[in-house]
Amino acid sequence: LDLPGRIPFIWPKLQGYSRWVMRQHMARLARKAHSPRSRDVIAYIFSPEFRPYLDALDPRYVVYHAYDAYSQLPGWGVRQQRHEQELVERADLVVATTRGTMALIPDGGSAPRHILPNGVDAEAFAAAHDVPCPAALAKIPRPRIGYLGSINRKVDFNLVRGVARARPHWHWVFIGQTVEGAGSPAADPEIAAAYGECLKLANVHFLGPRARSEVPAYMLHMDVNTICSRTTHGWWEHTYPIKLHESLAAGKPVVAVPLKSIETFKDVIELASNTEEWNAALEHALTDDSPQRVRRRIALAWKN
Repeated sequence: LDLPGRIPFIWPKLQGYSRWVMRQHMARLARKAHSPRSRDVIAYIFSPEFRPYLDALDPRYVVYHAYDAYSQLPGWGVRQQRHEQELVERADLVVATTRGTMALIPDGGSAPRHILPNGVDAEAFAAAHDVPCPAALAKIPRPRIGYLGSINRKVDFNLVRGVARARPHWHWVFIGQTVEGAGSPAADPEIAAAYGECLKLANVHFLGPRARSEVPAYMLHMDVNTICSRTTHGWWEHTYPIKLHESLAAGKPVVAVPLKSIETFKDVIELASNTEEWNAALEHALTDDSPQRVRRRIALAWKN
């Protein structure tokens, strides 16, 4: 485990300095990777931005694991495209979380390609079933409608605003880091106004990020967990949300937009597209749950 510390740090506006910082990091990793105790080096790369690390590591094997539709993300440009192409041509194995994400990976190279959906640490959720409600969450009235994950422009704040207005006694709880810059919901003209209004609504709460170890307790003390991504074109349409199986492991009802990657789970989750469907699906999830359904969700999570 490499812990590089806080200094020196990347400063995007100073590109020359940032490249120097990266070279120092690469050199330290290379020393560790090629220590006398090391055998063959495997570089497991999650993002094209780390393509330059291959030069320093000189690995025997390279795995490229695309967990997002990178070419659809804000800020994608010629340099990132070149890095991904070089990574594909160098890779010994290419992995993607969904077929949609795999389809966006450029052709090239001879590496086998495999779809590997996201899973869940089910044991962590099983161990947290008796954990008390976190203090910050306990202050929020029930029913609580949870969203755990990055708060960025993939979140359909037009939908959240519509539901929050229609059901003021339901309380939305957002837990996660709010992305800044081009990926921020405030930077997207299609949802900026709705996001701004949600920040002011009394029944929409933003609690900020939490440690990974705290996630089970928060999910377990929601009444419904959601996947409220936008249904318009964007990188979000290719995602396989980790929070799906986390919510199922918690045994809680899940209401989600019909992403291709999760439509196969429609027997255990509620799918909804517009505000009217979401109101109905949330109402059903809040009033018509049963121990049998809870067991089915948890069992499915254990299979993933």
